[in-house]
Amino acid sequence: MPRRERPIVKSFAVALLLALSVTAAQAAICTVPGSHASLWAAVRDTACSEIDLAAQSRAESVVIGRSLTLAGPAGGGAILAGLLDVRGVGVVVTVSHLRVENGCQPVAAAATGGARLDGATLEVIASPGGPCPAVGLFADGFESGDSVRWSVTLP
Repeated sequence: MPRRERPIVKSFAVALLLALSVTAAQAAICTVPGSHASLWAAVRDTACSEIDLAAQSRAESVVIGRSLTLAGPAGGGAILAGLLDVRGVGVVVTVSHLRVENGCQPVAAAATGGARLDGATLEVIASPGGPCPAVGLFADGFESGDSVRWSVTLP
């Protein structure tokens, strides 16, 4: 008499194997630069659970809305010249060997909305009142209230 397969057991085994392979894929260690050109690209890639940063200064700001690990080299030298913003209930970003510098802005690193930023070797430097270079994006005067340079073009 031929043996009958149990479809429920077989389906469970397939589902378990899929779940294990998805978990392994989500636990990827990404490098910047390397597997990703920028920190922002690595943060957006949900497969990256740990992001290893090279010893260099990178001018970018990132908003992180999921738990992950950011790690610079143990000797230091990984600098984020911008804002590190962690947001969301239950989000924990663990940071090691990273320096965050935000020029003339009053905040360089923030955790809001129930998020947590952990790191014994996280150095944060904000220089409120420092000189802020003019940025072309804001050259129209909108942010300063100088409406003289505003313009509108209708099709």
